[in-house]
Amino acid sequence: MDITRTVIVPNHDLAFLMYYLRCLTVDIGLDILDDDLVNYKNYGRLSNEKRALVLQYARQFSPQELIDQIIFRDDQKVIAKYGCPLPYFYVTYTQ
Repeated sequence: MDITRTVIVPNHDLAFLMYYLRCLTVDIGLDILDDDLVNYKNYGRLSNEKRALVLQYARQFSPQELIDQIIFRDDQKVIAKYGCPLPYFYVTYTQ
């Protein structure tokens, strides 16, 4: 069963971070952030305080913090697909 979908994320750094947070929370059933923090289409409506929260959560939930903790890689160091219903598995980061 293919459950992929096409989304258009506004070309703005804050919108990208909000989409990333949505993928890590809402899209896998962890509804732990306020809706406005993951509503990337309305990134321009966030207050300065909410923008700061997006940045805080993006740092807290960075791939560097999550890989091999709750995001797991296979033997080839590719993000493991097990249990993930979403098609974006390739997460990279630089140190």
